[in-house]
Amino acid sequence: MGIFDVFKSKAKDFGTLHCLNTREWHNGYETDTKGLVEFVKKQTKNKSESQFIDYLKKRPEYRKFEDKNISDTLNKITCTKHNNNEDDVILPKINYFIYPKNFVDEHCKQVCAFRILETKTAMEGEKIKTGNFKILVILWIENQPKPGIAEKDVGYSKKIRDLSFQFIVLDKMEYNHLKPFEKMYINTEGDKYAKAWDKGDMYNAIFGDEGIFATKKRKKYPINYFQAFLAFEE
Repeated sequence: MGIFDVFKSKAKDFGTLHCLNTREWHNGYETDTKGLVEFVKKQTKNKSESQFIDYLKKRPEYRKFEDKNISDTLNKITCTKHNNNEDDVILPKINYFIYPKNFVDEHCKQVCAFRILETKTAMEGEKIKTGNFKILVILWIENQPKPGIAEKDVGYSKKIRDLSFQFIVLDKMEYNHLKPFEKMYINTEGDKYAKAWDKGDMYNAIFGDEGIFATKKRKKYPINYFQAFLAFEE
């Protein structure tokens, strides 16, 4: 199945996902999977799955997502709960993403969705700057359970996935390049959005040979910051 072959799969969604921020097990380059496995096993050892989810809900940086079909071709994944975290001062508020429903398919490695959001603060290098910024936010959800955790008994019977965000502070040239798609990223009119994906223009404007990641700037500094989570299926 091709990435833009949006009309051929059955209605699927991720349902409800409860997310554990993995910041403390990630050094910016790789994840301490062993330490993460040990943590999850410790927390699930004497808890039912519902008690474990209640524990996650009380943690700082917890997020809850609900994914639903909204048309024959589209899903809408919404952040319905968001505990405060230290990144909130620089990160734009994320409400929802739209994406082709066929991405929730075992033949596709991951779900990918985009938003362009506005914020008054942004991190550039190691400095927080104020102004009016446009930030491209890319959502990734792995269709396959988390490697290194899925095959281990961590006391959770349902699927555990990687869910992450990449944040790119757009300069003027980058924003102008993506501006034709800005409203399309949040367009809930299924046929228009699905056909735009099927054609490939939106995806290629970011990842293609002439996309923003193909520039010298983004080859050297691909993203400005990211967040990574373990998403536990309800």
